[in-house]
Formats: sequence, C-alpha cells, structure tokens
Amino acid sequence: MNRKIVLTAALALASAVFPLCAAESGKPLVANEKGASLDLTDIDAHLATIPEEARAGVMNDPERIDQILNQLLILRQASNEAKALGLDQDPIIAREMAIAGERVLFRYRMDKLKSDIQFPDFEQRAKEEYLAHKADYRSPELVDVSHILFMQDHDESDDDVKAQAEAIRKKVLKHPEDFAEFAKKYSKDSASAVIGGRLNMTPVANFVEDFAKATQSLSKEGEISPVVKSSWGYHIIQFHGRKEPETKSFEEVKPAIVERLKSEMIRQVQSDYVQNMRSLKIEANEEGIASLRTRYGTVPEVPTLPRATPAPAPAPANQ
Repeated sequence: MNRKIVLTAALALASAVFPLCAAESGKPLVANEKGASLDLTDIDAHLATIPEEARAGVMNDPERIDQILNQLLILRQASNEAKALGLDQDPIIAREMAIAGERVLFRYRMDKLKSDIQFPDFEQRAKEEYLAHKADYRSPELVDVSHILFMQDHDESDDDVKAQAEAIRKKVLKHPEDFAEFAKKYSKDSASAVIGGRLNMTPVANFVEDFAKATQSLSKEGEISPVVKSSWGYHIIQFHGRKEPETKSFEEVKPAIVERLKSEMIRQVQSDYVQNMRSLKIEANEEGIASLRTRYGTVPEVPTLPRATPAPAPAPANQ
C-alpha cells in the first residue's frame, strides 16, 4: 500500500479524535466517531511498559501525549473491527492473544519477585567491595589545554605542514595571550577551533599517545609546547591546568555500590526462579515434538556439487 495513503488515513483518523471530559479512570479521555475510546487505565497500562522513573518525562510533552493517544486509539479501532469480523474467534489468533497475555504476566511475576525481596544491610559488604576494588573508584587524570592542529592537504608534503606549524608557533610565542585567535584562524580541528582550540578538562587517556605525552611535559599555565606530531598531524598546545587523579571516598561511592549489589541480588533471585522452572519434571509427546520439524514445511535440499576427480599422479620416469 502507498505510504502516502497510509499516512493520510492515519492523519484523518487523528483529526477525528475529540477530547472528552475525563478526570478519573473509567471515563473516556478520547473517543473517535466510530466509538473507539481510551480511558486513564488504558494510558496507565501503556505506560507500565516504560520504566517508572521515565514516565513523568514522557508525559510532560503535549506532542508526545497526542502521539500516544492517537497510536492507542488507532490500535483500539483496528482491534474492535477485528473482533467484529470474528478474527478473535480463530483458534490460532486466540491462542496468540493468550500467549501475549502470558508474556505480560511473566513480566509482572518478575516484578513481584523483585518487590518481595527483603534486602539486607549492604553497608559492610559495600565497604568490602570498595576496599577490594579501590582502583575502580579513582578518577582519571584530567588536563585542560588548547591546541592548534595542522593537517596535510593533498598538495602539501609532511615537511610543508611541519614548517607551517613551526612558523605559527613563533608567532604564538610572541603573543601567547592571542592563542585562541591563532586557533580560530589556523586550526584544522573545526570542532575546537570555533572556541579558540580549547579542549577543557579532558581525561589524558582520551588523547592519542603522542598528544597525551606532550601534555605531561607542560606544567605552567599558558605554557606553549614545541610542535608535536601525532597521528592527526602537527599540534601546538597551550597548557591551562591539570587535575590529578583522586580516589573517591567510600561515602561518595557507597550509594552506587549498594545499588549495584541490590541489582545483582534481584538478577540472582529472578534467575534462580527461572532455573527452578526449568528443573520441573516435563512429560513430552516425543512423536508430536518430532512432527514439528515438518509441520511448517520442509527445507529444500541444496544439491551437493560433485567433487572433482583428482588427476592421476604422473608415472615415474624410467631410471
């Protein structure tokens, strides 16, 4: 079907939606001229598939609300028409609907397992985790620098680019206070050039090796590096500051560790539940299961190409 026709039909249905007074569950929020309607419980059920902490953000946008209402109303109208045609009486369709319901119930069963957990006091275990993996709670070394990048154009040699970088560095050394202006004018790093080449506080590990090594030799604010070659090209670097690595205190990281331990416990409880279900004794109709291999058709056999007959070995030469 033509996509334009489909979209036009959807927009026509959307324009037919009219709001009705609704302040409580059970009363329609919207209804169309054919009788399909939605109430607050419908919206609650739809939002149940979205993490609870994200629901307020989703529903704080009038356009998104309009999209959700139209989407669900189209779904309701199509469902009503399908029922009127008796499609829900088809055994396969009815069973598919039942399985969809079972998936929803499975999700809520998992949620119930989660809500029933009695969490222990994780503080001691969190402290043990912190002491055992203290390096994981160490912030990276940060460096605040600006740079001017010189890159090779198609008609330039590497020596040409290096010579240009050296020439601009001499100008920068005479007027280091104008480094930002030099970066805006000469740097090929378009992302940083517009802000004067400033990279702000960045983990040293994020830089390519040669650039990172060059930042380590700088220590005075405003200091200008020699021309540095990296895999990107040639750089002139100006130093602004450095923040040494710091190990966060236990109190700073305790909430995150406890939350992780809780998540691990939830996953374990839910996993154990599923594993216990897998261990239940099962009686199987082996003949019925075997029939599944051909119930939905057979896979055509791919003809096997004959192997080439190897050529006979040459007869040994007469001695």
